[in-house]
Amino acid sequence: MLAEVFIKKNSSKFQGTASDIQGTENDPLFQTMREGIEAYKFDVEKGKYRVTLLFAEPEHNASEENIYNLSEAEKKNITDLRSFDIKINGKTLSRDLNLARDCGRLQAVEISYEIKTDAGIEIEFDENSGKALLSGIKLEKL
Repeated sequence: MLAEVFIKKNSSKFQGTASDIQGTENDPLFQTMREGIEAYKFDVEKGKYRVTLLFAEPEHNASEENIYNLSEAEKKNITDLRSFDIKINGKTLSRDLNLARDCGRLQAVEISYEIKTDAGIEIEFDENSGKALLSGIKLEKL
């Protein structure tokens, strides 16, 4: 139904890459992203929705390390490690998402969740290491 894709405009850093993104024919969508995004909120009516988050790890040398296997000293030494959790309406749905490790670098990634809500949808990105990033959000009423 609703298939609009957009990026929240806030004080987070805009990023982009000219590299070819694998797994998509819509490279420009995945070549741009917000880095350091914390949350996004939709004011929607009660119902069931599919939230699809769009990502691509833009760094060629992004670390594939697992943050939960590292000591605090090791975390500080790995500068290219990006790991974050995703919460929707307060519930953690993805933990320790590392796009380089889980999906590959410069790879289009779409992660979908089905959500029931009584009032609104709030998506939060909790950083574990490095900065969370997001290329777009697709929201569909089911």
